[in-house]
Amino acid sequence: MKSNFPLISVIVVLTVLFSSFLKNDTSEYDFKMFSSLPIMDEGRVQPIDSFSRNLLTMVSGKPTITNSDDKKIHANEWLLDLITGKPQSFDTPFIRITNKDLLASLKLEPRKGSYRYSYNEIVPEIPTLEKVVRIAQMKDERELAKYINKALEISGKLKNLKISIKKEIMENGNLYGSVTIKELCTELFNSTQLEIKPEQIEINTSIKSKGEYKFTVNLHADVQSVVLVEVTAKE
Repeated sequence: MKSNFPLISVIVVLTVLFSSFLKNDTSEYDFKMFSSLPIMDEGRVQPIDSFSRNLLTMVSGKPTITNSDDKKIHANEWLLDLITGKPQSFDTPFIRITNKDLLASLKLEPRKGSYRYSYNEIVPEIPTLEKVVRIAQMKDERELAKYINKALEISGKLKNLKISIKKEIMENGNLYGSVTIKELCTELFNSTQLEIKPEQIEINTSIKSKGEYKFTVNLHADVQSVVLVEVTAKE
């Protein structure tokens, strides 16, 4: 999720310099001056005009919106209206939501065509939404814990495991071909009844001669097991 710091920065700047963006009659914004202001966003300096269009496109799906009076407004006007607390801006539908579960959590009906909602429509249900997010996070954490515990269980079964693979071997000790990862998976299953996927196996060197080799089984980002394989001659 992107940080709100750039938007907060804009708010601070506008709070200090707001009078500079008003024309002499103080009834309209000086959009030309406002749009040329530089702002730092994600390590890159850009004019507020670019920032406001990108921000509006991110939350609304397009760089312009229609306000509650059916007037089409540019991203700069939209951003200034929000920052300066213009009442009409909070009734302007600019937040695009298409996810049915999210709409249900916010007690909103699907708005076909635009799927855009105003700040005032969403705010009353924010506490409910936060509760839903917390529950989802708890569920994800429980699922992750179950996954890690399963990985640790498998790791315990693989600990100190030694498997054996028989291959056709030449007189000089080299194999006809090499031991494949698929063969390692098959022998792991035969020895433990565990289904290990080929992409979980990591081996640093090709097995092309008889002898003992070690390979790693990646069960989780933080859980790995080292298994020993002995390659012997097929009788």
